[in-house]
Amino acid sequence: MDLIGAKRVRIQPAGSNEIFVIEGKTDEGGVISAEIEGLSKEPSRVFASNVAYYVSSKGTGETSVTFTLLDIPGKVEDEILGYKTDESGISFVGEDTEAPYCAVTLESEDLSGEKAILAFFKGKFSRDTVNAETTTDEAPEPEGSEYTFTPVSDDRDGKSRGQVMAKYVGNDEATFTELEELVFPTVDDGSNSGEA
Repeated sequence: MDLIGAKRVRIQPAGSNEIFVIEGKTDEGGVISAEIEGLSKEPSRVFASNVAYYVSSKGTGETSVTFTLLDIPGKVEDEILGYKTDESGISFVGEDTEAPYCAVTLESEDLSGEKAILAFFKGKFSRDTVNAETTTDEAPEPEGSEYTFTPVSDDRDGKSRGQVMAKYVGNDEATFTELEELVFPTVDDGSNSGEA
C-alpha cells in the first residue's frame, strides 16, 4: 500500500485518557514523515527429504516506525520519552528514565485520495540524538527530529489481541470510530465506581 502525505499522528500514553495530536497546528508540532519497517518476517526454508520442503514466514519481523516530527511540544516529548519533569519545568534523563507504553495512529491517504489509518496498539518511543548547529546568515530551515516507535503485540482481550498493527483505508466513519476505540482505550479513573 502506497501512502501520500502524513497528515496527523495521535499518541495516547498507557494509563492516560489524554491523546496528544500532532497535526501541523502552530506551536503544537507537525508530521514530516513516517517510515514503517519489519512488517514481514524474514522467510526461512525448512528442509525435509533433501529438498526445501516449506517456507516459514509466519508473524512479523522487528517492527519499528521512524517518525520525523517538527516542533513537537516539550511536554509531549517529555511524556512519551519518559523524562521526569520537576515543578520548575526542568526535565531529567538518567538511569531511571523509562518511556511509557503508548498507542499510536498515523493518518494519511492512499493514491486514490481515500483516508488511510495505520494503528499501533502498544509500543515505546525513543530518541537517540539531539542536534545543535551554528546559525548562518541564511534563514534557518528546521528539518525535524527523528523518534523511533517500537511496537509490540497487543495483550488486551478482544480482536486486537496478538496484533501489532491495524490498518483501514476507506470512508466509513463507523469503521474509523471502531478502530479508534480499539486503539485508544478509555481509562477508568474510579470516578464511576459508585463509592461515596
